Amino acid sequence: MAGSKSFELGFSGFDYFLNGKTFYIKPVKSSSKSIIDCCKNINAKFRVKVKTNYLMYWTPRFSKPHMSVGRNMKKDWLDKAFRLFTEFEHTYTCNAFVIRKLNVKKGQFDIIDTIPLLGQGYNAGQQLSLFD
Repeated sequence: MAGSKSFELGFSGFDYFLNGKTFYIKPVKSSSKSIIDCCKNINAKFRVKVKTNYLMYWTPRFSKPHMSVGRNMKKDWLDKAFRLFTEFEHTYTCNAFVIRKLNVKKGQFDIIDTIPLLGQGYNAGQQLSLFD
């Protein structure tokens, strides 16, 4: 998105969501905050029509940013994952956001588009006009 600039993301270690049965790589706190702030910025710029058609589940999903490794895992699978995957440290530059929409039939998200983080200021109607 023209108004948002790329930023560094750091990941350290693993965690899980027991209710969602998801095993994931944890972003460091500063990276979680950067992801949430950028998502709020992008979400604020979208028109209501775009939010209704494409982003129905987007904002609530970003209250706990993570990088999924496995989903729908049984408790013993989660335990095994923690035994197999003990350490992870990585950083990279996030220079784009992928917009996805839940595909209820597949139970997964389909990619709608990729928005580059250009850091050039936001010009209304230019970059997001493809969603009209």
